[in-house]
Amino acid sequence: MLAVLFCLTNSMLLFSTAYAEEESFLERKDRYTRENPSHDSLIQWTEPVRLEILGAASADDMFFAASTISSVAELSLTYASLVGESSTWFTEKSLFSPKANYIVVFLPDIENKEAIDKADLQARGLDVSAAHPSVRDIVDNGISRLGAGCYGAWQASQKNEVSGFVIVADPNHDPKGCVKSVSISSFGVYPVVRIIEFPDKLPLPLVSESHLLLLISGYCRKILKDNSFHCPARLLASLDAVEAED
Repeated sequence: MLAVLFCLTNSMLLFSTAYAEEESFLERKDRYTRENPSHDSLIQWTEPVRLEILGAASADDMFFAASTISSVAELSLTYASLVGESSTWFTEKSLFSPKANYIVVFLPDIENKEAIDKADLQARGLDVSAAHPSVRDIVDNGISRLGAGCYGAWQASQKNEVSGFVIVADPNHDPKGCVKSVSISSFGVYPVVRIIEFPDKLPLPLVSESHLLLLISGYCRKILKDNSFHCPARLLASLDAVEAED
């Protein structure tokens, strides 16, 4: 017998099918509104994403963060680039660049904190004084805990226009899972993934669903010039109808 579960992509939380139905996770279109129920438009970045990676982590974790966020941005048809010289992209840094509106900070031994604030960053030698205004506002307001060793927050307008995003990940507590999950949220898709379980077999995570939803949202915004939630809902309904015919 097959079992279908829903989980956050970094495995921080696991939902049974019954709970998923209660929270409307079974409807793919609802993953655009799960964290923005009061808005009537898709999330969009007001400027190109300019990424900076700070703190202490392995070059592998830093490269993973950069490549993951760049890939997610590309799927949502949002331009993204790294700030600074290429020789310093994946090295330990402490100074926030005024050009970077998307920050990933690797901060060890934070898995039990309820939130990360400016004092936490300063205590580790990080300098926020010259940060991008949106990033500085995020840090001043505190960065929320999303799971063990994983924190994230954004600056967004009433029109769902994002101007800044900060991820803080503990390099000793599944930093790749944190970045993978939160980066999907930062482009407007709730990071829940269906998992199909087979008896006596490894589970099959349908990560491609998140990629599809990101791509559809970008297509609506950039190609169809329709930023409403009705656009992806309509496209998903059309896709479901085609799949039902096969």
